[in-house]
Amino acid sequence: MKHTIFTLLFAITCLASKGSDTTSFANNTSLEISKPLHISNVTTERRNRNHFQKGVHILGLGYGVPDFSGAPFKDLVDKYDTAASVSGIGPAFIKYEYAATDRIGIGAVIRYSSSKVEYPIESTEYDVNGNRTTADSTYTYAQSRMSIAAMARINYHFSTSRRFDPYAGLGIGYGYNNIKLDNVGDLAGSTATVKAPLALAAEFSVGARFFITPKFTIFGELGLSQSVANFGVSFKLK
Repeated sequence: MKHTIFTLLFAITCLASKGSDTTSFANNTSLEISKPLHISNVTTERRNRNHFQKGVHILGLGYGVPDFSGAPFKDLVDKYDTAASVSGIGPAFIKYEYAATDRIGIGAVIRYSSSKVEYPIESTEYDVNGNRTTADSTYTYAQSRMSIAAMARINYHFSTSRRFDPYAGLGIGYGYNNIKLDNVGDLAGSTATVKAPLALAAEFSVGARFFITPKFTIFGELGLSQSVANFGVSFKLK
C-alpha cells in the first residue's frame, strides 16, 4: 500500500514539472511574438528623426527655366531676328509648405514672370495724293507680358529618408495675365492692353528636396507650369 502511494506521488510530481515547462515555453513564445512590435517602434522612431515630419514649416525661393511667358512673341522674334531685343524675368516664386502629416504637406505658391520684346518699324507719311511728305522714320514698337499667380498647393511626400525628400504636388488658384502693345513714338504713342479672359493658374510637378542641414535644403522640380524645371533653396522654420 505504501509503495502504491509513493508511486502516485512520484507521478503527480512529474506531471507538475512538465506543466511548469509548458508554461515556461508558452511565456517564451509570447516573448518571441512580441519582437515585431519592438521593430515597429524602432521604425517609428527613425521616421520621427526625419527632417520633414508633421508640424514643420518650410519656406522656399526658386526660379524656373525656360520661361514660357514670352511664347506669344516668338513670331516677332523670328521675323526681326537680330533686330529684336528680348528681355524678361522669371518665373520666380516663393513657396510655403506646412507638414499636416509625415506624408501630406499643404501650402501656397506666389509666382511672377514678365517678358518684353522690342522691334523696329519703319514709317513714312503720305498726303492725300499719295506723295511722300516726310522721310522714312524708324520707330521702336514694344510688346510685353506680365503674369502673377497665387495658388494653394498640396504635396504628397513618398520617402521616410532623413535627408532625401521626394514629392509630387498640385497647385491651383488665381492668375493675372496681360499683354501690352506700346507703339513708341508712332501713332501718337498709342498703347493697348489685353487681359486674359480667365483669371486661373495651375501647376503640377514632381520634385525632391535634399537637406544640406536640418534647416537648409536645395530642391528641384519637373512639371507643367510656366517653366519645365524649377530650382531653388528652402528653409525649415520649425
